[in-house]
Amino acid sequence: KKELKYFDMLKNKVIDGMIVGSSIIPTNKINDLSSSGKIISCEYSASEKFPRVFVDHESGFKLAVDHLKSKGHQKIGLCLGNPKSGVGIIRKKSFFNLLQEYQLTWNNDWYFDERYTIYDGIKVASKLLDNPVRPTAVVVGSDQVAAGILYEVKRRGIRIPEDLALIGFDDQPIAKVLDLTTINQPIIELGEVAANLLYRLVNGEGIHADTKLELELVERKSV
Repeated sequence: KKELKYFDMLKNKVIDGMIVGSSIIPTNKINDLSSSGKIISCEYSASEKFPRVFVDHESGFKLAVDHLKSKGHQKIGLCLGNPKSGVGIIRKKSFFNLLQEYQLTWNNDWYFDERYTIYDGIKVASKLLDNPVRPTAVVVGSDQVAAGILYEVKRRGIRIPEDLALIGFDDQPIAKVLDLTTINQPIIELGEVAANLLYRLVNGEGIHADTKLELELVERKSV
């Protein structure tokens, strides 16, 4: 309802343009709304009706899994945020494609989603540690959640990275403080590019349909 409210504001010229971040509106509805005004998508969207600025999450997950695999890990768990967002869909698909390609061991109890906070990470760690069959590593879609996992497993005497390796996402300050290996997202650049493109679009300038930004692995002590 909130998303539709802002599209109405755009359609009624209350605002000149809009940057759409994570959206739960279905693609067909987004396509219908694309004629409402000047729109930039600030994440990957299945809709191609308006320009998109997004991070190459597929390559980011490959960086994470390849790094873990190079360290000898064959049992890798996955923890995501919103599995229905554009980012969530790509991350989940990329991970399971790699799982199949590399013929890694898998257990459905090693998958978690809709986890966003440190406290969510603590709960994830508890479930993992209570499971008699554990992964040796986990790729986590957020440094905040990874921090919670790190806290709980250490509290329960599990060694990082000897007993459990972790890779987070975003390279937030907490990742540096905790020596967490992570995938660095160019979040500031993402916002700057989206804002600049929207400014040009509102002013009648032509722009590229898609702008993709690359990720990088920041290696610390959790792998």
